[in-house]
Amino acid sequence: AIAKSLPRLQNAAQEQVQGLLRQQTLDMNTAIPLEDYCTGFTLDVAWRQILGLDLTPDEIPTFRNAVLDWVTGQTSFQAVTGLGVEYTNGYKARILLEDRVRKRIRHLEANGPDGTSTLSAMVFAEDDFEDNKEEEDEMQYNGPTLPTTAAAPKKKKLTENEVVDNAMLLILAGSETAATTMTNALLCMALDPAIWKKLVEEQRQLELSYGADLSKEVLDKSKYLEAVVMETMRI
Repeated sequence: AIAKSLPRLQNAAQEQVQGLLRQQTLDMNTAIPLEDYCTGFTLDVAWRQILGLDLTPDEIPTFRNAVLDWVTGQTSFQAVTGLGVEYTNGYKARILLEDRVRKRIRHLEANGPDGTSTLSAMVFAEDDFEDNKEEEDEMQYNGPTLPTTAAAPKKKKLTENEVVDNAMLLILAGSETAATTMTNALLCMALDPAIWKKLVEEQRQLELSYGADLSKEVLDKSKYLEAVVMETMRI
């Protein structure tokens, strides 16, 4: 699953870096809002990898703004108290996002798994469970019974509402926390350029050995990158 998702993640990252470089080229004297680019990347991951959507360039800003409105609306007075919450931008944004998720679920149900998105995995995931309630009731009221052939485990799938709730939770938890971690990592490396140079050198050597395409093998060998991320999360 990780290997299949890497091309999408790499494309999303490259698009944000290209946008950052374009802005720097246009105005060398203006500070670059790194947090905005990091947030843009994590939101791209949300619609590409978590939901498996195929948004057009015109739809991407709408999706990003909806997520931001929904996230920031979580702490509003209306959201906390429930008073008039249905009239807030955050509530309307959540309804819009849930509608996109439900449409994607119906598409998956009609066409089968997409093999890459988290949403697809949740839609088609099944758990085995044994329904022993009738046997337990019989033991309680009639005493022990002779052993019988065990019934085949039943299959249990998540309901549509459960899939939607889980997808929304992943968007909420994943986009903000990942964007904050990346922003802090870039800030720390800006304060200590030696760390940045060492990280760049590691990635250049890996690119020479394995090519420009990101792979699980490259990630496994990115020991210094892993150390930088772990130290960022520690502090």
